[in-house]
Amino acid sequence: MTLEDFRKNRSAAKQSAILDAAMRVFRRDGFAGASMEVIAGEASGSTATLYRHFRSKGELFEAVATASIEALETQVSLTQSSTP
Repeated sequence: MTLEDFRKNRSAAKQSAILDAAMRVFRRDGFAGASMEVIAGEASGSTATLYRHFRSKGELFEAVATASIEALETQVSLTQSSTP
């Protein structure tokens, strides 16, 4: 594995952790009650890292919504393909 590959994998893992944390915070606190600082803490990261991945709370919320829809579509597809 090259250094570049390592950095890409680490970045993807951090982004995934941020999305997971954001999903928990948005569910618990709602959009208005959620803060980037709390989300960064839940992701065990810094706000600087969070802002490197997402420019705003709105952009992060959009990414969480998109990931949720994609997960739901996958579940529906799997359910349909396993139904006789």
